[in-house]
Amino acid sequence: MIEELLRDPNVLYAEPDYKVSPALNPQTFRPVDLADQAPVSAADAGTPPVLATDPLFHEQWGLHNTGQDLNDGTVPGGTPDIDMDLPEAWGITTGSKDVAVAVIGNGTKIDVPDLVGQIWTNDKEIPDNGIDDDGDGLVDDVNGWDFAHDDNTLFDTSDGLSDAYGTTVAGQIAAAMNNGEGIAGVAPNVNVMPLKVVSPDGGYFTDVVDAIHYAEAHGVKIATLGIVYTYRSKLIEDAINASDMLFVAPAGESNGMFGEILNADLDPVYPAAYPSANMLSVTGVNILGDLSLNAAIGQTSVDVAAPSELIISTVPDVDAGYAAQIDNGTYKAYYNGIGFEEIPIDDPQYAAQRQDMFDRAMEYLKPAGGAAPTVLLVNDSQRSGGEAGPTDWDNDPMAVYEGLLQQGGYAYDTFTTQDETFDGPPLEQLKQYDVVVWFTGTAWAVNGSKLITDRDQASLTDYLNDGGHLMLTGQDAIDQSPNSPFVKDVLGLKLVKEGGYIFKGWGVPGTIYDGQTYKLMDFSLFYDTVISNKPAQTTINLKNSNGKYSYAQGTLYAAAYAAGVAGLVESQQPALSAMDIKQRVVTSGKSLSGLKPITASGKLISAYRALWNKDIPGMSLIVPSIDGQLDQANDPNHVYSVELSAGEEATFSLKGAAGTDFDLILYDSSATTVAGNEGAVAYSEHPGTSTESITYRAAKAGTYYINLYAVAGAGQYTLNVAYGNTSGFLEDDDPSLTYEGDWKTMTDESYSGGTMKQLTGVGSVKFGFRGNLFELIGTKGDTQGTAAIWIDGSPAGYADLSSKTTQTQQSLFKMMIPNGHHDVEIRAEKGANGLLAINVDAVAFSSLISPTSASGTYVGPWAIRYGMKYPDGVQTYSTMPGNAAEFAFTGTKVTLWSTTGSNRGKVNIYIDGESVTESPVDLYSESLRYQVPVFTSGELAGGVHKIKIVHADEANPKSKGSIVTIDGLDVLNLS
Repeated sequence: MIEELLRDPNVLYAEPDYKVSPALNPQTFRPVDLADQAPVSAADAGTPPVLATDPLFHEQWGLHNTGQDLNDGTVPGGTPDIDMDLPEAWGITTGSKDVAVAVIGNGTKIDVPDLVGQIWTNDKEIPDNGIDDDGDGLVDDVNGWDFAHDDNTLFDTSDGLSDAYGTTVAGQIAAAMNNGEGIAGVAPNVNVMPLKVVSPDGGYFTDVVDAIHYAEAHGVKIATLGIVYTYRSKLIEDAINASDMLFVAPAGESNGMFGEILNADLDPVYPAAYPSANMLSVTGVNILGDLSLNAAIGQTSVDVAAPSELIISTVPDVDAGYAAQIDNGTYKAYYNGIGFEEIPIDDPQYAAQRQDMFDRAMEYLKPAGGAAPTVLLVNDSQRSGGEAGPTDWDNDPMAVYEGLLQQGGYAYDTFTTQDETFDGPPLEQLKQYDVVVWFTGTAWAVNGSKLITDRDQASLTDYLNDGGHLMLTGQDAIDQSPNSPFVKDVLGLKLVKEGGYIFKGWGVPGTIYDGQTYKLMDFSLFYDTVISNKPAQTTINLKNSNGKYSYAQGTLYAAAYAAGVAGLVESQQPALSAMDIKQRVVTSGKSLSGLKPITASGKLISAYRALWNKDIPGMSLIVPSIDGQLDQANDPNHVYSVELSAGEEATFSLKGAAGTDFDLILYDSSATTVAGNEGAVAYSEHPGTSTESITYRAAKAGTYYINLYAVAGAGQYTLNVAYGNTSGFLEDDDPSLTYEGDWKTMTDESYSGGTMKQLTGVGSVKFGFRGNLFELIGTKGDTQGTAAIWIDGSPAGYADLSSKTTQTQQSLFKMMIPNGHHDVEIRAEKGANGLLAINVDAVAFSSLISPTSASGTYVGPWAIRYGMKYPDGVQTYSTMPGNAAEFAFTGTKVTLWSTTGSNRGKVNIYIDGESVTESPVDLYSESLRYQVPVFTSGELAGGVHKIKIVHADEANPKSKGSIVTIDGLDVLNLS
């Protein structure tokens, strides 16, 4: 069907309406033990009132991290100031009720106390009148819509804990502040618009697009997308590209259990991986500032990071837990989704808890009358792989249960299955016992086998219906049969979650565990959480939370924080576009060395810096051009920061509105404020004008601050920055290169520029550049050793300069790295020949867009060729007229690199839909030449552009063919 539709010329595109999944596997929540008294916070200690007074604010390290211990002191404190600076940001704004953030993903329980009054309201809809008052086709969409079920119920108990994620995200963004309840949201005065598009069974592409259209139709500018999928849906991508909204999405999670990290550059996860200019992809960090467990990375596809571990937020107060008691009047049963072998007893204060939990269950199951029950212990923990699995990491599960029964004073018989493929005791044998204790151990199922076989489920059903009493325990006991009649009807259970942060189990009032609290393992992959499917017979007796707040982990929650910060930015400056908001969120963050090689920006989001650039440290200037507005009376200083290497040159150019007088002052890293001249290294102060410029070569590496100061007037400004080392070629004598050691200048016409620097002995050369492609050019010979290349403080590789013959102007080392500012150091090291000698003839660098970049869209068949002669090791080419390739980029000039040759054709080039070539560009040359700059645009305005290369159906008369090639695009000021 899809292929037939694609052949129809009236069809633009066709794709399956695939399902999408929630952004997390349900292994993310750990409950919070609410104390009677709020913990002492900085606010209680008399610090400024911008610190929230909410009882659990102390636990919100992602908002304010002083290194405080977390979770009643059970989690040691992290690194101070690894946070988003919310108290400082709240001194500027806590948001605006005119701003709403759409939460597109799971549903939201809007009556959670911290969310009351924080939910968007459709003022054109009259509640509960059964009429579509606003004419949008949806009846009573007062607070949002459930596109998954096509109704206005934003939270569905029937969906288990699926909607817990949306409730958590809503709390992160906009939980009420200083209300004596729980936590504070990042933007406590904005509203949340819940738009549910997924249930436990997933959701559809069309539901996501409908939710996007709904949010935009109701004036929303920011949406967080709590969904993931690996099929690149053109439907959703087009909806995002056509929207004026900013979309914030989680970068994704690794599914591996053994330390694998998902690289989204190689294995894209959508929607975060869409190269759309209005998409913000967010990964996560922990309390130390390191990459969070299982969080995705991506040097080009992941924009920024936010906190994503031990995230405390709102959850629905649903009766979900790890154990249940079942009584329908005919039979009794007890279910435990942990397994008694997993109840820790190593700490002396918890040494008796396993026996207590077991004894209470057995007391519940004992027949009335007081006689000692007959007990059958069924060991169903053996696996065909020959292992019983880890239990407390050193205990035998059979020994655990025998010990529990013996300690409880019970006599028992035993039955052991050979492995999971074998049935347990037959019904006739089961009926001989008052109580059957059946455990499945901790080893997982093999090849999807059911731990409780179909025959065993039928036997247990008959045994119970005949008045039997059953204890079923084990962390995977029902995982392969969650929808079987035995689980759903006989036990009355619904499996809603597996694993996650655990910490404690709280006894439910009125059950066998009333008033009890049990210490559990801090984290488990396999603990089962269930809810009652039949409340009349099945009661959860050990809950997984104690209140309306839990800890969570995942990049979904990092994205939620980012969306909240974006909401603060929109509240402060409502006129900003989605791109402007994204720029502020990304560029204003705190630089973390660990993030630089794994994200595009290398930054942790800072709400304060996104809102405040009035003094040092200011806002990071990642893009080459930025606009703003100064006011001498009310807002006279705007400060931006840049990273410069020793010897690197930068030019700052300011243009202000007519009638204003704005100046430029540049400070080095020693400066702490722009209120004085300490640390100032350059000035541009021309009276009566706002046209200023500073060109400065850094004397030392570090952070520099450019201050825009309003001497007189108020108005708009544009600040541009151009760096000397962007795309280009540096000869060995360029002042940007800093040499250390005994370097000598060698002269020969075979060297680039006629000279080369030669080092014999210990030494190095250092320089900085901006871009993503670096190449070292030098000479190979029998007197040369090995060069060690370090980039951004980490070893990047080695270049062997030794050769039996002398070869000049050789490419010694070449590497693609994340786009941005980089520090390079080239050191001399002894090679295999024992020589300590290296040379530098030149260095080249550029800001490359690879032909296979995700930002490229190809029309018609194009082939791929691989080879070291191409900038990124890859080339695309086509022979068919009309075939086209279009790339989106942000920069101020673009150059097309191609391989020319004797069988090449011509191309037409368009930028932003306009032809920029009077005649087709000819790729013909007599001999084969690689990386030829066949086209360079004029200067482009800052912002997003598109370049389109089209096969012109022409060729040079001398050409033997019409092949057109793309080796790459070199973009000036790529961002």
